[in-house]
Amino acid sequence: MHNINWTLAAPYPSSPSKPEGLRARMLCHFCDEFPFLHDTSISLCQGGLFAAWYACTQGEIEGATRIVGRFSPDGEAWQPLEIVEEGREYHYVPASFFEDDGQFRAVVTVMTGHDRPIGFDELLRCDKGWEKLGSSALPFLFNTTPIQAPDGALIAGGRFSPIVGDLPRIPAIIRRARGESDWRLIPFPGEWDSGAFPLPFPETAILPDGGLIEAIVRNDNGQPRVYRSSDAGLSWAYAGESALPAAGSKLYGGRLSDGRQYLIFNERTPARDRSRLVMALRERPEQPFDRLLLLADGWDAELGSGPYWHYPWACEYNGRLYVSCTSNGPDNRRNAVLFDFPLASV
Repeated sequence: MHNINWTLAAPYPSSPSKPEGLRARMLCHFCDEFPFLHDTSISLCQGGLFAAWYACTQGEIEGATRIVGRFSPDGEAWQPLEIVEEGREYHYVPASFFEDDGQFRAVVTVMTGHDRPIGFDELLRCDKGWEKLGSSALPFLFNTTPIQAPDGALIAGGRFSPIVGDLPRIPAIIRRARGESDWRLIPFPGEWDSGAFPLPFPETAILPDGGLIEAIVRNDNGQPRVYRSSDAGLSWAYAGESALPAAGSKLYGGRLSDGRQYLIFNERTPARDRSRLVMALRERPEQPFDRLLLLADGWDAELGSGPYWHYPWACEYNGRLYVSCTSNGPDNRRNAVLFDFPLASV
């Protein structure tokens, strides 16, 4: 079995250090009109970066909802907010963004209520704003940026509902073959095949490496589950549980340009909260993770935000890793925050 755990030769560190050169910036404060924002993302966008999140007028997926984003041509200066999609009849939660043949696109889940997806829209960023290209009836929530598989297909991790409008309790990837317009759902094997749903929020991270793809699935009732595919995501096998002390929250993973893989997650704390955000690294996929970095821990006086940091998303750009996340306090008024640091420092 492929081992993603820490080994005895590299015990889990109790006091990891922050990356040298780590910066933390505020992308968006909550506002009185849209006090709840969540599910941030950060993506490559036509030579620059695009950061986004959803925002609601009344609470989590309550009232009017909108997908909001900001473009940066260089990772430093950020342009004013753009509204990607919004409405009151449906909730638009969450969104994922990707480049495809020089175009920058969004896939936005459409819900009738909290965690009740009925499909998703696909939109194109153009000179006049955002143009809707079409819709899918697949009740899928995107948890990652669509990436290219070895056969040229686009794949993304997420979760979906067994019945349209039901809770999305099945982990899966979604796949679009090269040259095709329709997406295909590919669920992971599990108890749901016989009608049991032990994972209430099976959000899915992806760790690619050539022909091998691993998926790490959130498990609020135990350790994160690991699945593997060796055929570009067309089929998956269960590979066991991770020993990483991940809290019940979304994880995010990826592969750096130098070949290293990373996994960002909330480390379990004595308070059982989301106050500690860390990133694990490994040199090669066949090795266990052997390095841990601290991104955020508790209240940040300089930013005026925290003590909770969660739902990360990441991408590499110009030699730096950019990590977006939600930040909030006990009042649940939420901010969008961006961390970045030079990869040469780690």
